[in-house]
Amino acid sequence: MPANATFAEKLNSLERIGAIPSAEDWRKFRVVRNALAHEYPEDPELRASAINRFLEGAADLSLLYRFVKEYIATHFPLIGGSEGNE
Repeated sequence: MPANATFAEKLNSLERIGAIPSAEDWRKFRVVRNALAHEYPEDPELRASAINRFLEGAADLSLLYRFVKEYIATHFPLIGGSEGNE
């Protein structure tokens, strides 16, 4: 992959090799993360909406973490083979 590849290209490549289950899901997580990263002191409803979106996707994020961890353990055992590193 070229060093100047876009983030979308990198995600698509990771999906293609099986390192992540879905590039589109990763993009959705990124949108939620960006919403949480912004401060909305003047709009508590917007802040609450961002938090609720995060909570709704937390289980999916946990599944993604386990998927990627398993991929690393399988393909890079010297890196991902240690137990207990949650």
